Amino acid sequence: MKKRSLDHFITLSRTLIVAVTVFIVFFTLFSSTSVHAAQTAPYKLNFQGRLTDSTGNVKADGHYNMKFRLFSVSSGGSAVWTEIRDVFSGNYVDVKNGLFNVQLGDVTPLSPSVFTSQPLYLEVELPTPGTVTCSGSSCASYTEGAMTPRSVIGSAPYALNADTVDGIDGAALAQLSTSNTFTGSNLFKPSSDSTTAFQIQKSDTTPLLVADTTNLALKVGGGDVSPNASPALLVLDYKNTSGDPGSPVNGAMYYNSNTSKFRCYEGGAWKDCVTTPLNLRNNYFYQNDFTAGTYPTNTTADSSLTLYSYYSGATVTNLPGETNHPGIARINIPASGSNVGGFLSYFGSNPIIFGGGGAWTYLSNVRVSAFASASAVYTFRSGFFDNLGATTETGIVNGCYFRYTYSVNSGNYQGVCRAASVETVCNTVVAPNPANWDILSLTVNAAGTSASFSVNGSTPCTVPSNIPTVATGFGASTYSTSSTVARTMDIDYMEVRGGLSR
Repeated sequence: MKKRSLDHFITLSRTLIVAVTVFIVFFTLFSSTSVHAAQTAPYKLNFQGRLTDSTGNVKADGHYNMKFRLFSVSSGGSAVWTEIRDVFSGNYVDVKNGLFNVQLGDVTPLSPSVFTSQPLYLEVELPTPGTVTCSGSSCASYTEGAMTPRSVIGSAPYALNADTVDGIDGAALAQLSTSNTFTGSNLFKPSSDSTTAFQIQKSDTTPLLVADTTNLALKVGGGDVSPNASPALLVLDYKNTSGDPGSPVNGAMYYNSNTSKFRCYEGGAWKDCVTTPLNLRNNYFYQNDFTAGTYPTNTTADSSLTLYSYYSGATVTNLPGETNHPGIARINIPASGSNVGGFLSYFGSNPIIFGGGGAWTYLSNVRVSAFASASAVYTFRSGFFDNLGATTETGIVNGCYFRYTYSVNSGNYQGVCRAASVETVCNTVVAPNPANWDILSLTVNAAGTSASFSVNGSTPCTVPSNIPTVATGFGASTYSTSSTVARTMDIDYMEVRGGLSR
């Protein structure tokens, strides 16, 4: 550093001016010996200097006051960092044989952000001679200015900035050898497509998940490229309560441990992914798509469909298929008459007992007329119940079924369970839409203690009581005590599954 004439140290008389020369010997960055990602570098710099007079004589031993500053310019400007050493606070500069050593950053911490720009210049300043070693509070008087020129800092201190990357602390960066948590939105995008653009492997390099961006394939294990005796398994999440999840999207799949069913969402509705019972001896399965057949107008069974149909004044016919609906059965209610209606039922001898082995599921796709007539109230039912020909609700003793009646429950479908003529209901919060088909899904759990009702994949409502323990049948019916307007009820399919105990 260039010598500057200062009256900091008077040794012979008041008129003898002694120059102080500070030699910068070295800068040293302390580095950490740990390799852990969260370990930061010490934010301190070693600085060594030597105090002499103009003839090279070292200054007396003692405790000195002194200022250190860092600037981004060689002269003028504002300091980006300042540290004041003083005897009063005990943070003095200890001079012995003219030499002193300090760790810059001991008093005023150094931040890596200070070293993000370069060059940086170090400036040293001593107070007036009379206050250079004073020990009182704020006794040092810095009136003569700093030594010039400032010394440019070499490369070593800038290593402090290695503790950050673009201003990000090292503790916030992911490491290959440690566990990492990514909390932001992350995109994995290869520079070019390949059959193994992204992989998750076991510790022995066996593939567990492979993203093939060339063929747009996501392979569990190695897929078709690495078959072995112990293939990787795709295990979907499962639901441990009755009913299907709400707000699904087409293509969704999950396992329901409550009903022991693998469920798929397709065409706007939840369905069993596996349609064939795993063990016919322990499972019951019925399905009717109503693609053919005629329906009697009495309680005689139609052997071709194994189905019963009945009602005075009503007819049950087979309609030509529609798009996505190859078979349709229609119950026709005429425009005039009293106590008229129609029903389709299976096993009128009541074969189903809840809580007797496994869960029971009823699934049907229906389209009902708008029953918006206060003068001619119609009631529609679909599900499990013991008397499908009942003209009033009191005629049904036991069952779990969907019910819709004009002006009741704000015009929404209800879930109903009746045991010994006592009922509990829940609100599906979904109303029939005459222009569309409604998918009705009803499940009674294996224990026979609750039933869930869902319309078009909506969030199910649950009936927790009055689940019957006696036998019921299943089917659908429409009934009116006073018919003034023709009404129809269309059924696309009817499906029933259940677990049996042996």
